[in-house]
Parts: sequence; C-alpha cells; structure tokens
Amino acid sequence: MPKRNLRIVKRTPIALSTCESCNMQFQSRQPVEDDAEREMREAFQAHKCRREDGSQTAARIAREATEENKD
Repeated sequence: MPKRNLRIVKRTPIALSTCESCNMQFQSRQPVEDDAEREMREAFQAHKCRREDGSQTAARIAREATEENKD
C-alpha cells in the first residue's frame, strides 16, 4: 500500500483533495484557500485508510464516473 499522502487536486471554488493510499476524497467549501487546506488536512489526519477489493474498486470507479457526468 502506498505511503499516506494528501494530494490537493483543486483549490477553488470548492477545494478537493485525495488520499494517495486509499483514494478517499476530501473537500472544503471554505472561501479562503489556507482555511480550506487546513480543513482537508484535519479530515485526512482523522481518516483511516481501508484497502478496497476488486469489486469495491469497480464500484468506486463507476460512482466517480457518474458524479463527473452530473456536472
């Protein structure tokens, strides 16, 4: 499993980041970038990574694809 690391994907208008280890997503609607990053880092530190099996990975990919199509 990769080392836990928070990757900031997008900073404005809705900040988005992911855990590189388990691909869990974190978001913040804080208007100030520093506040948004702090909120996401706190959530990242509090979460527990869980490994996905193959069926969970397929379901996550399908869910993310449908979420992207909603925009």
